[in-house]
Amino acid sequence: MTKFDKWWKQQSYVTDDGCYQEKYIAAQDAWNEQEERIREVIDRLENYPTCMSCYLNMDESIAATRLKDRFVEILREELL
Repeated sequence: MTKFDKWWKQQSYVTDDGCYQEKYIAAQDAWNEQEERIREVIDRLENYPTCMSCYLNMDESIAATRLKDRFVEILREELL
């Protein structure tokens, strides 16, 4: 069972009023579109350079990279 299907079953406003399939498909399309946007944002963050600043020394650059990696990890766990 996908995350979407688990979410869908928890919605109290979903009733069998003859439009169930249309509601499901529309909600799934919106879910997939939002998930794709989340993936794009995470990819942008993941590819963001942390060593480009001439103001950072090596230790600060390593710390910035680790912080960025942790943010990406948290976002992937919580949003995908």
